[in-house]
Amino acid sequence: MLFQTQELGVCYAELGVRVPKTTGSAYTYSYVTVGEFVAFFIGWNLILEYLFGTAARASALSSMFDSLAYHTISHYMITHLGTLRGLGKAHL
Repeated sequence: MLFQTQELGVCYAELGVRVPKTTGSAYTYSYVTVGEFVAFFIGWNLILEYLFGTAARASALSSMFDSLAYHTISHYMITHLGTLRGLGKAHL
């Protein structure tokens, strides 16, 4: 397993040296090696991955802070702003 990982690292480094004007991103490698359409697809997938990852982390972090504050943040928001339609009733 260790040898395979090292071999993969060497192959990746050699690809980085052989492909000119690349900075190491998946978008640039795919643009230079495969073409513009595949790079466009990979670029948008990367953007969506970053957006969903950031949203999930922000949701988890705010939920953690709310639980550390004994749910006072969510109680305040429900009391003063209400809930969104279709998301169920407020559980105080």
